[in-house]
Amino acid sequence: MSPFGRAWIWATASAVACVGVWILLRLLLITELFGRATPNVEEVTAAVYAGLILGSIVFAAYESWLNRRDHVAALAGLCKKIGFRFSVPASQAELGALADWPLLKRYTKLLSRMSGVIQAHPVEVLDVIRWVEPRNDADGFEWRHTLVIFPAMTDLPAFSMHPLGMADRYLHAFTSAKGVTFVHGIGGEEQDVQKKFQAQYFVWPGDKPYFANLDTASATQTAELGAVFSADVIRFFADHPGWCVEVNAGRIVMLREDRIVAPVKRTGLLAEAAKVYRVLTEVSRVDVAALCISPEKPVDLQHAIKGMFLLFLGCGVGLWLGFFASIGVVVPLVSLFSDPPTWFHVLVVFVIVFGGMFSGAYAGYRVVRRFIWRSR
Repeated sequence: MSPFGRAWIWATASAVACVGVWILLRLLLITELFGRATPNVEEVTAAVYAGLILGSIVFAAYESWLNRRDHVAALAGLCKKIGFRFSVPASQAELGALADWPLLKRYTKLLSRMSGVIQAHPVEVLDVIRWVEPRNDADGFEWRHTLVIFPAMTDLPAFSMHPLGMADRYLHAFTSAKGVTFVHGIGGEEQDVQKKFQAQYFVWPGDKPYFANLDTASATQTAELGAVFSADVIRFFADHPGWCVEVNAGRIVMLREDRIVAPVKRTGLLAEAAKVYRVLTEVSRVDVAALCISPEKPVDLQHAIKGMFLLFLGCGVGLWLGFFASIGVVVPLVSLFSDPPTWFHVLVVFVIVFGGMFSGAYAGYRVVRRFIWRSR
């Protein structure tokens, strides 16, 4: 699961917990001691916001703690157990043939290195730090990853495949960016698998910039990717979401989570990575290649500005339509009660009104996004 998804779950759970705790305190303690009325809408709303803020803070602190724990002793013990070599490189120069590999240039520090063989394939596992410099005077931030590298040379073309989270889908919605699309057949089952893959992954050729425009020359490696992403490969990744795979100069690097992987999960990570490596290097050579390939569409900044305006317009119109539609439902309901209880107000506001507004905004977003994608 992506950090965005984990943060959303933490914040939502915290908000629900805060509302529940506050209502219990008001009903069982405060009302009994001070004789105050039952919770009102304003108090419940404040509890929701407090829960969202508290959940976000706790999640950020917990993720930072997980990423910054010292795993050296545990990793050394694990390597001794599974027959790997362990070291703490002082610089990338200690990586030997991988020292000048382009995909490692983006990382500013190596935390640890595990070297060995998994299922007859040489493998390197690196814990790395990538420092991202801001464009203004604000402080930068770190990305910490556990990379699984297969240093053996392959004949795969250069490409990158990234998992699509919720934030990525929204970004591509208003920029209208699309990765390479592969079509293998016209059967219903094949179409379902392809749609599932496209909803979970974004494939990009290695010789074309992500930020470009429609006049930028087409990537020469797009056609070669059709032989890599065969029907069985598409099916495998559709059933195994969450992998980030990059290929450069024939070497393959993978990562599974946007943080340092705990030592107890390393053996499972290595086994799954070896399976991904086998699928990419062996299955794609014998399976049926893609029958049709739709080329990538890069981020066109001019189109992105137009798309952003249309998306905000569509969401705004949908939000107001949803609001008026929910009011049309609420008014008849309120007229049924001469003296509605407090819980009824809470139900009306949070379930009907906010639900109608959210549904309308989402419907407007979907309609405009489909229009933007078709316009390219």
